[in-house]
Amino acid sequence: MLCITGGFLVLTVLPTFIEFKPAALDLFGSISKFLIPVSTVLGIAGVAGLYPKLSKQAPQLSWVGTIFLVVAGIVFVASYAGDYLVKTTQNQSLIPLLSYTLYTSVATRFAGHLVYSIAAFRSDHYPNTLGYLLLILVALTVVGIPFMILQLQGSTIKWIFAAGTIIEALAYLALGYLIKEYNHITYPQFVAFWSTR
Repeated sequence: MLCITGGFLVLTVLPTFIEFKPAALDLFGSISKFLIPVSTVLGIAGVAGLYPKLSKQAPQLSWVGTIFLVVAGIVFVASYAGDYLVKTTQNQSLIPLLSYTLYTSVATRFAGHLVYSIAAFRSDHYPNTLGYLLLILVALTVVGIPFMILQLQGSTIKWIFAAGTIIEALAYLALGYLIKEYNHITYPQFVAFWSTR
């Protein structure tokens, strides 16, 4: 799921680096409107999917992280649905509420990733690399907040958005790969196996 998230995010920034004809740009714009929310929800669900393994050694942290991520997912879907409602009904009175839901989604996702990174460092099922990759997502959230505010005000810096998206995509791809590799064998067994070679 996390690898799919990373792939989707890479697709959303392709037009920044490759020159397309106007018709293709319109197609990419339409696809991005679908891929960005789907990749966000998949990313949240994928990180929350760490709960079964991390909860064995860090149960409270895993539980708190899951609550934050579930709230983040629900609020994100609600804000996206609200944004669609504003655009279709032209009801401008919902815009302040949408800002709060968007900020709530970002804050709870930040908290969920941070708590899960701490849980990953306390668990020996995965290497510490997992915790560092989650911290990259935390850092991207912190760095991205000023740019998100600028975007809400109508100005976008394309190359910064593209660079952040690519870093996020690579972090999700690495997370997906790491989880896939280490779900078959526990980390201590992996180290013990290779230390005898």
